[in-house]
Amino acid sequence: MSMTVTELTKKIGMPQVNISQHLAILRSSGLVSTKREGNNIYYSISNIKLIRIFDIISEMLEESFQKNHETVCKAIEETNRI
Repeated sequence: MSMTVTELTKKIGMPQVNISQHLAILRSSGLVSTKREGNNIYYSISNIKLIRIFDIISEMLEESFQKNHETVCKAIEETNRI
């Protein structure tokens, strides 16, 4: 799926200048590819494996957050008992 900066701005809700700067970095790193159609430049992920990597990292962060959340809740409960 390819999107223009304008489409990404509407979807993400970040200022266009920020998205453009991020895309420039991603493009120079080879993580994003571009395709020009008329006045529009369409950006897409250069390798589908990046999506799998993102999914794995997201899952790991969610698990870590859940463990930390449980630890904090237990600590609060113990503090309230005192």
